[in-house]
Amino acid sequence: MTYETFTEALSVLFSAELDDPRVAEAAADWVDCMADAGFTDLATPEDDETSMRSADRDLSAGSPAGSGPSSDARAEFRALELSTALADFRCKQKVDWDTTEQQVRFELEKTFIKDNKALLDEYVAALTEARQPIG
Repeated sequence: MTYETFTEALSVLFSAELDDPRVAEAAADWVDCMADAGFTDLATPEDDETSMRSADRDLSAGSPAGSGPSSDARAEFRALELSTALADFRCKQKVDWDTTEQQVRFELEKTFIKDNKALLDEYVAALTEARQPIG
C-alpha cells in the first residue's frame, strides 16, 4: 500500500460528501440565506471562511510596510468579520447545515470503513511499524 492510495481514497470520500444531494441542497439554501443577509458573493459555506482570509490578507497587504493596517481599517474588517460570522451562524441554523453535513459524513464514513477495511488495516499497520523505536 502506498500513502497515495490512502489519500486518494480519502479524497473520494470527501468529494462524495460535497456531491451528496442533501449537502448540495443545504448549501444552496445557505447561499440563498446569506444572499438575503447581504452576502451575495458566497457560492458555498466554505467560501465564508475563504473570503474572510482573503479580506484579512488584503487588509495587511494594503498597509504601508511596517505600519500595519490603520485602526479604522481594522475596525471595518472586524465589523465585516462579525456580521459575516453572525449571518453564517444564523443561516447554518436555518438550513440545519451541521445536522445534514454530519449525517451524510457519518453515512459515507461508515460505508468507507466497510469498503476499505483492508486499506485501513494496512495503513494502521504501516503507521504502527513507523512508530517502532529504531535500534
